[in-house]
Amino acid sequence: EEPSINYLHKLQNSAEARFNNARKTMKAISTSLAALFFSGLVAGTTHTDWEHIDRDECPTDASFTQACWEAVTPPFPICEAKTTAEWVTHALDSSTRCCGEDISECKCPVKDGAKFREKIGGWCDAVINECAATQGEEV
Repeated sequence: EEPSINYLHKLQNSAEARFNNARKTMKAISTSLAALFFSGLVAGTTHTDWEHIDRDECPTDASFTQACWEAVTPPFPICEAKTTAEWVTHALDSSTRCCGEDISECKCPVKDGAKFREKIGGWCDAVINECAATQGEEV
């Protein structure tokens, strides 16, 4: 006996709902990883502090300078969540809100803290001077 059309529609809707839930979950995980990355930055962990961490497993991309890669790439295994180009895109997007005098649009939960103010300048310089120039954007 062949399944009814209604049964097939319910099955399709169920599969679409599961797919949408999985997509939302992955987006939440990606956002959480980005938040962890920024939190590590402002909690006192700088990219130079990460030099002792094995990054051999992190994705690289020869189209970006080493300084850009070091500025945007979080430690392993977080670095595996995105490609280098995606980390650069994320950093450039964040820099428009978190760098400069007006950071009211910055989404970092600790943007008002002293450590954030202390560390963000070096990150902004690296992202703007190294990554934006690599992307051909105006600096």
